[in-house]
Amino acid sequence: YSQSKIQSKILRECLPVFSRMGVTKVRAVFSDLDGTLCHFDRDTRKHGVVTEEDPLTPGEATVRNTHTGETRRCRLLPTSTMGNGVVSDETARLVGELRKAGVIFVVVSGARSSTIMKRLPLLPHLDAAVSETGSRVMYAPEGE
Repeated sequence: YSQSKIQSKILRECLPVFSRMGVTKVRAVFSDLDGTLCHFDRDTRKHGVVTEEDPLTPGEATVRNTHTGETRRCRLLPTSTMGNGVVSDETARLVGELRKAGVIFVVVSGARSSTIMKRLPLLPHLDAAVSETGSRVMYAPEGE
């Protein structure tokens, strides 16, 4: 695939909102972390979605919708002031597809840099992370 074909595929499959807006090329995505890419059991439980830690694989969990039975494999992030958070493997896959297509992906968070540093190994590969409400910017090492 050429880069433009990959971008078109991503726009069709991964970013339907952009497609409907007529956006034909995405150069960068800046995403909030907590509550957007990362979800917390304390927030999702009230909607019938529960997090079940995998006792055999530390750092992994299954998120289960108690209404539909649907499950999703997730990465279990270290505890924060909001409790344990999860990022789905599907989210990580989609971020990877964006980056393969040449889209810069940045997470933005009000969290402390120390919290972000603990979470980085479990987050999808990023080009940069912004923390402490914009006062710190961390770039990925070259080649990652």
